[in-house]
Amino acid sequence: MCACSIGALILAAMALYAGIYHLMRYLLMKEWREDLAFSLMCFCMVFYDVFSAGLYSADSPAEGAVWQQCQIAALCATGICLLMFVSAFIRRKNRMWDYIFSSFWLFQIVMSFFGAEGWMWTDEPAVKHVRIFGHFMTYYEVEPGELASIGGLSMIAAFLYIIATLFRYGRAGE
Repeated sequence: MCACSIGALILAAMALYAGIYHLMRYLLMKEWREDLAFSLMCFCMVFYDVFSAGLYSADSPAEGAVWQQCQIAALCATGICLLMFVSAFIRRKNRMWDYIFSSFWLFQIVMSFFGAEGWMWTDEPAVKHVRIFGHFMTYYEVEPGELASIGGLSMIAAFLYIIATLFRYGRAGE
């Protein structure tokens, strides 16, 4: 197991701790709905980090593809929970954009596992060589397909939407 896998597992343990803490807080004070959404987001991040550790430890592109597929599904689930958290935190009334982004990410999860070949992933291996703090690491992925590329753009759009929403909330002084 490489150092990056160990680092990902340490992040998973920290996210698990935060998720359990906020779940317990929600169970004690049910009116704090944002704690439940934050807890769910932390649990999705645990899965993402565990799947990342598996990807970093993969020995072939075929093995890395399985971990990469699960990693992207966990990332989409994390995005959905992040939108839920922000909406609960600011007590948003109109959640149309939340539903649009969430629907696309749910579609992306389904297509990742059951979609047509080449939409989400191609058959072309992608070997990544990374140097972090003097440590050299190689991990194996497959090249993303068209839907995965569009999914990356949707993540950027959702991030900008969340930042704009929080900025407007902060400017409103509530």
